[in-house]
Amino acid sequence: MSPNQRHYLRSEANPSESTHTAQQLFYEVKRRILTSNGPGYFQYNVSDPSIGLLLSKSLDSNGEIERRSVHISYNSFTRILSIKTPIAFQNSHIAWAVREFALSLSSGFFTLQEFDAFIFSSDSTFENFLPPYENSLKQPDAYFRLPGSRHPTIVFEAGYSESYPQLICHRDIWINGTSDVNVVIILKWSLVQSGTIVEGFLAVWRRNSLTCQRFEIFPAPPLGVPAQEITLYRGDFYPSGQVPFGRNASDIWQWPLDSLRTRGSPDDPGHPKG
Repeated sequence: MSPNQRHYLRSEANPSESTHTAQQLFYEVKRRILTSNGPGYFQYNVSDPSIGLLLSKSLDSNGEIERRSVHISYNSFTRILSIKTPIAFQNSHIAWAVREFALSLSSGFFTLQEFDAFIFSSDSTFENFLPPYENSLKQPDAYFRLPGSRHPTIVFEAGYSESYPQLICHRDIWINGTSDVNVVIILKWSLVQSGTIVEGFLAVWRRNSLTCQRFEIFPAPPLGVPAQEITLYRGDFYPSGQVPFGRNASDIWQWPLDSLRTRGSPDDPGHPKG
């Protein structure tokens, strides 16, 4: 739907002081986004999925909110509207994925034609999910997608203030609410000791799997421990694992976690210090 359509909630009028309507909740959430400083996460319970979708679309289409670089999601199964403002190291997976994706070309894992076919981004909004997520709206922290596909095939969800159970709810939208997403990579970060030390772990969740690959990012393993890698397969990057003719869906692509640690290091001058 276009932002100009009348069924989006307005941002020009002043809210009334009565009990919450959808319009009033829009004003409240917008005000909270625009007055918040720094990274953070907050959520609202919106029990009517049609209102939740309308509200999330209205927030997503608002120019003032867009300039704040927040991620907006509505889960029509849990009925949770969530707003997230990332912290610097929370986006380290993007630099990691860009590096590994570039190396896939130089290593020959992808041909130039295959490489050019993929879209890698962190700035998109997705809808049209399967029941019970049909009124959901989702903005992933990064993703791989092929043109013509409704949804990504590989999704990254990262959280700092956001809890791991809430990140699992995001995973469920992608895995259970689409037929395209094959892998969801969750990164859960935290700051300890007055914000001077970064801790975090990574979990790789696959469609039709009840368990995940899980690795500690920080604290990093001691010297002498074998290098850690996550395992991706060629088929993971294609809807339903349907790879190009002549290709093997089981081809393995290893992503080193030390590369992610370098990009998520607390020594990075862009990261917070105590």
